[in-house]
Amino acid sequence: MELYEGRKGYKLFGRFVSVVNIFLQIYVLSLALELSIGFWLQLAAIVAAYLLTDFINGMVHLYMDDNDNYESLAGTTMSHWQGH
Repeated sequence: MELYEGRKGYKLFGRFVSVVNIFLQIYVLSLALELSIGFWLQLAAIVAAYLLTDFINGMVHLYMDDNDNYESLAGTTMSHWQGH
């Protein structure tokens, strides 16, 4: 964690990922709002859009939390995932 806190690039990359995730949520929600398929189907589309983007955000969050080697821009290398 000290390495992460000590390097501006990692913090900047983390903020970039956060901004991309937020824009993904806004974009998918805007696509769902444009549909004219009736109230209940549109509500279902909005809920599905939320769940999809929340899942993607969760996967990104899990990946970013697991980065402890900081050997690449995104964090861990394949050797970390393979247990080497």
